[in-house]
Amino acid sequence: MSNRRQAARRTISTRQHAVVDEEEISTMVSNDQDPSINADRSSIQQQLEEFKERISQLERENMELRQFISVQPVPSTSKTPLFEANVSESLLEVQQQITSLRQNPISHEGSLMVYEGKTSWEDYAGHLDIVAAANGWSIERKGQKLASALRGSALGVVLAMVPPEDRMDFISLSSVLKLRFGQQHLSLKWQSELQSKAQRPRESLAEYAMDIERIVRLATPDWPERCRDEVALHAFLRGLRDQGAKKILSCYAPKTLQDALTRAQLMEGQSYGRDLSISEPECWGCNQKGHLRSNCPANKKTGGSGN
Repeated sequence: MSNRRQAARRTISTRQHAVVDEEEISTMVSNDQDPSINADRSSIQQQLEEFKERISQLERENMELRQFISVQPVPSTSKTPLFEANVSESLLEVQQQITSLRQNPISHEGSLMVYEGKTSWEDYAGHLDIVAAANGWSIERKGQKLASALRGSALGVVLAMVPPEDRMDFISLSSVLKLRFGQQHLSLKWQSELQSKAQRPRESLAEYAMDIERIVRLATPDWPERCRDEVALHAFLRGLRDQGAKKILSCYAPKTLQDALTRAQLMEGQSYGRDLSISEPECWGCNQKGHLRSNCPANKKTGGSGN
């Protein structure tokens, strides 16, 4: 009996002790009163503070370094002169290659027409500039090609007026050729020719317009393009051979020479584009020109009359 009571007491006390332990643990956890947990938490907090301090220190050092670099000149290291020397050598090689390409003709370069002095120097100079730009010629190469393209009167002028040492110099050649074959200093002569310019009997409208443009360019070398086109338009209308087309074009009031040329070409060959002058009368009785059937000599001989 006594043993059973003791076992019962032990059971009750053990249960009570277990209940007490659970309550104490819950209370300690809820109140953060466990010494080991508090110690760990303090250690972690201390480490965080140390990390924050280290980060702040690194940020300050980084800021100081940036400020120092911003106020300091670029340092000259031993590698900088070597780098600059390499860059200079590379640029020099590229320049030498470009010079070599300009001086040595390429196999597919555009050809330059010969110049004999029969056309104006301004026209040929424009052709020369186009070919030189397309082939990438330098000013030296341009002078060499011009010297080799001269023929006839142009070559004779250069041989007579340019010293031997300057006969491949573009500036010397162009100055002499412009003085001898240029037309800009003859603007008064071309202005007079423009006033009397008229379409020739067998000259097409396109050829006539092109000749008008050429004369206007020579007569007004320093004029703006808009003024040149206006002068060319009036000269084109004034010199048209087809009087009917001239009257109709005047009614259309074209704005440019190209506009007038296009309209004139459309009218060319049509009924209203023919000459409106009165034609010579023709007799439909004898099919002879110069009289009508009522005045036909054949009727007078036969004593007949008719209308």
